[in-house]
Amino acid sequence: MENGELINKDYSAPKTYSKTDLTSENIMSERYFKLLVLDWLTDGKPKLFRSPTEGNYIVRLLNVSLTPKTELGRMIHEFNCTAYEIADFNY
Repeated sequence: MENGELINKDYSAPKTYSKTDLTSENIMSERYFKLLVLDWLTDGKPKLFRSPTEGNYIVRLLNVSLTPKTELGRMIHEFNCTAYEIADFNY
């Protein structure tokens, strides 16, 4: 995923609703986006992990899970995974 190009920019909730309203269109859009993100996280390809205090690492993600936050209308999710360093990060 480069430059935020995970999904087509035309796919979004209708303009008549706020993007935070719990409408069926917004819920459908969020579910679609969540599944795309989950597919990207679990594709088995190396990912770049950047930490301001620890530096940059090339990692592979395992045991990826997304948990919906009930208090936020189940539209926002917590992200958990195990990241293993698989290569040195160098230029």
